[in-house]
Amino acid sequence: MENLLNKEAQHEVARIIGDAAITVLAEKRPLSRDALMQVILVESNQEPNIARDIALHLLER
Repeated sequence: MENLLNKEAQHEVARIIGDAAITVLAEKRPLSRDALMQVILVESNQEPNIARDIALHLLER
């Protein structure tokens, strides 16, 4: 995946996943892929966002 994304896109994907992890932990929920995906989906404003879509795809793997 690294070859397909420029550094800026990689940082944005990492930020999205990191922010989701912080939210899950702050809510004192167990950290899991499902929890991360749920937070990303809920907190996204449903506007097209390639980095969000990539983050979700990576978590689905």
